[in-house]
Amino acid sequence: MKTIEQACVWLADKHIPNAAILTDSKSGLQEISNPNSTNHIVTNIHRMLDSHSLSVNFIWVKAHTGIAGNEAADLAAKAAATSHNVPILTKFPISFVRKLAQQDSKVASEQFYQHNMKGEITRKWLPTLTHIQELYQVTKHSFTLTQILTGHGYHKEYLHRFKIVENNTCPCDDTAVQSIFRLLNDCPKFQDTRLAHTITCTNLKVQPFSIEEIIKKESTFETFLHHINSIIKSLKKFNGTE
Repeated sequence: MKTIEQACVWLADKHIPNAAILTDSKSGLQEISNPNSTNHIVTNIHRMLDSHSLSVNFIWVKAHTGIAGNEAADLAAKAAATSHNVPILTKFPISFVRKLAQQDSKVASEQFYQHNMKGEITRKWLPTLTHIQELYQVTKHSFTLTQILTGHGYHKEYLHRFKIVENNTCPCDDTAVQSIFRLLNDCPKFQDTRLAHTITCTNLKVQPFSIEEIIKKESTFETFLHHINSIIKSLKKFNGTE
């Protein structure tokens, strides 16, 4: 709790009106969220926020998960607890603070991406945020690519989930569930573009449906885009849902 108070003092001294403070102390955040708290540290935090017009977003992060700033704070707290020296305030460059903040933000964002209940299909294609960044360094967002990567589109598995169509089976055999992955990998309707893509990938020793690999070769990414565009472009007509 004391470290949160000192963080607020630092924000007030530096005249920084908007900020986020990350902590692994759930109990501390619960106490701070109580406007009627009688804890003297909390009342001091409330007073500072009000008197200096600070807009601070307090964020809980899980302890011991590799967040650089949090680990550094834990080490400092343990060292201070066993030290017999008088506390010393050490100045350090703002660039160091920015670096820690960037590292902490990256770790927190990655944790959110990995553990979010949504985005399961996207994570199959792009397991980490780094993979997403690498993809959009070589291409732009597009309607077709978004449908493939999210699994939200005109395929019957998705439409049936929302009661838009009566069944989820593919017209090619009226048996198999028409998922995005079936359309890409198995449906005979799109075998021509699939074959062209897989031949190109085989020649270059690239996994045909690994985004991480196919974006590294211009020709394999082009055949992949041609394959998915042919699917999305004709899917409504194929399913009779135009």
